[in-house]
Amino acid sequence: MADQHSSGEARGASPLGVPGTATAGRPVRAQAKTVLVGGTRFLGPGVVELLEAIASTGSVKQACQQIGLSYTKGWRLVHTLEAELGFACVARQQGGIGGGRASLTPECRALLDRFEDFTAQVDASVAALFAEHFPDLDGRGASGSRPIA
Repeated sequence: MADQHSSGEARGASPLGVPGTATAGRPVRAQAKTVLVGGTRFLGPGVVELLEAIASTGSVKQACQQIGLSYTKGWRLVHTLEAELGFACVARQQGGIGGGRASLTPECRALLDRFEDFTAQVDASVAALFAEHFPDLDGRGASGSRPIA
């Protein structure tokens, strides 16, 4: 049975049994947030963003400003990461003339590369599972159309 939309057009039930169009013309996809958890959650998209900003700016303070994070929170994230991993991730050079520097350790750079590969594989697996479980919502069909039953 069709519902009446506020504009007066009839809309059928979505493939999930909810009245109205399933996607309102927008592509539908599944998304997972990949995080590593030990005693606490210690590595995810936000920490990766912070570490990449540290690498690009050479400064924890500038990295925090760049991504809109307080300096204290940034250092807390770094300390939590290092405590969970058991190794240093940010090499610090104390200030002096021209100020201090911060950089990622080789171990941290390798960790970020592995995490990026892992996240890409998780994303690909999520996309494949979505296509399997929601073929009517998956926009990757052979014809390019997204049939809505």
